[in-house]
Parts: sequence; structure tokens; C-alpha cells
Amino acid sequence: MRKVSLLLGVLGFVLIANGQSRLRVIPENQLVVESDPRLFNWKTVLNPITNLPRYAYGKPVAIEGVSYRDKALAVAQKLGLSVSNLRYKGTFTGRSGKTYVNFIQVVNDSIEVMFSRASFRFNREGKLFAVAMDVYPLQPTNKIIPLSESELEALNPVQDAKVQIGDLKVLPILRDDSYDLRYVYELHIKRQYPPLYIYRLVDAQTGEVLYEQDRILDATTFTTTVYSNGPSIGATASRPLARATVNDGGNPYITSKSGTINATLSSNFTISLNGPRVTVYDYNSGNPFVVS
Repeated sequence: MRKVSLLLGVLGFVLIANGQSRLRVIPENQLVVESDPRLFNWKTVLNPITNLPRYAYGKPVAIEGVSYRDKALAVAQKLGLSVSNLRYKGTFTGRSGKTYVNFIQVVNDSIEVMFSRASFRFNREGKLFAVAMDVYPLQPTNKIIPLSESELEALNPVQDAKVQIGDLKVLPILRDDSYDLRYVYELHIKRQYPPLYIYRLVDAQTGEVLYEQDRILDATTFTTTVYSNGPSIGATASRPLARATVNDGGNPYITSKSGTINATLSSNFTISLNGPRVTVYDYNSGNPFVVS
């Protein structure tokens, strides 16, 4: 009989904020302005960098317009926002009857401004009662320069990983008491084994790394120790347990070629030595061999 033992290793979640990035979240407890004429004398949490309300709420107000989307755009224009700089993301009505109309900010009619939002909230009578937004009414300060193959590879921090270019986006960056908008390229840096997935944002003009995140949330690696020269003969060797079925609480997972699954497992799971590409049989009986 082939001797099989299982070893379990866990790779943790790591979030990296690159030191070159000065992006930060403006606290919600900024100065509350009791009276803002742009928002019907509502209480307003003002963003001191953009001079726009991050959050505003007050007595519900009737807004002209046929649809909720029309009403939301009318309020956006009242706040001084250009309709062409907002991309509609959808309208949602909850069980309470409140309706949320959501947008994100774009530049040049199509390029998304990351971490942006504009949400307009209506009560069941169709009146506006709150606005939440993070928008930046400036244009990007850098140029868009295409990345060559050599420049792309130079941005790869791991020699045996592959780097793929994603979408062109705009990143807001806080600089003292002001901010910049910068065109950035998304980079996806991946390796199958050991598992690696680094997400980067690099300046579209200079190539400077402005943001970085490790996107391996939780990876579990399974290995097996086998007699490679036959049943109980010679030395053992450690091999990845590839294409095996892992069942955790009724949720089946299939390990990759390198023996990994990207999932958080409970303490009670079973591993079956069969999968979509191979079934392991008992050497003596010929029956499928299952370890739990």
C-alpha cells in the first residue's frame, strides 16, 4: 500500500501600503457645518480638501425630476458637479422603502476615479434626505505614457512571477492641504507556486509605485509524502497534493497543480484522494483510496 501523510501550511493575509503613497481616508468627524446653502440648510460633514460635503443630511426635501436618477443628477448639479463626470452605477430600494442612487466619478467621460462615490438617498415618499460623496473636482496632473514590455517587466518585484497590465484609472493622492489626481496603470503580478498575487498602481507617466496590495487573502497548501519508487520502497519525497478534493462543511474545493486552494477552512474538513484528473487506488485491494 502506498503510504500517504498530509502536511498543512497556511499563508496569511498581508496588506501593504507603499511608503510612496500618501493616500489616506479623511475622517468622518470633520467639522460639521450646521448650515450649507447648497444643501437646504442641512447638517454637513465637509471635506476641507475639496470643500464639498462628504456627508449631509436633514429634513427630507422634494426634488424635481421624473426618475430617482434625474432627481439625483439635479442635486449633483446644485452642488456644482458636472453630469459628464458621473457614471451611473445603479438604483437600489431597500425593505424600508428608502432608495439609493449611486454614481462614481470619471474623467474624460470614461476613466474611473478610484475610491470615489456619489450616493443620493430618498425616503419612501421620494424626498431626498441624505447625500454621501467622495469626489474630486480637478483634472489629473500627469500624462499617459504607454508602458513598453521592458518597462512592464522592470515593475515586477518577483523574478519568477508574471506581470499583466490592467485598466487605466485615476488615483486621488493627498498632498498636505491639497490633493492631486494622477493617471495610473493597474498591474497584476501573479505566481502560481508559492501562491502570489500583488496588485499595484503605478504612475502612468513616471512609473512610480503609488499603491500596493497583497491579494492572497488566505491560501492553504496541501503536500503529501510518498514513496516514489513503489509501495514502502526506498526514500520518501514531498509532493504537492494536486487536483484533490477538499470538502469543508459541504463546500467542495479542488486543489491546484501546486496543491493550493484560496479559501479559509474550518477545523473540520476532509481530503479525498480523487479529483477531476486522477483517482488513487489501493495497491492491494484495487479500491479507491480515500483519506479523511
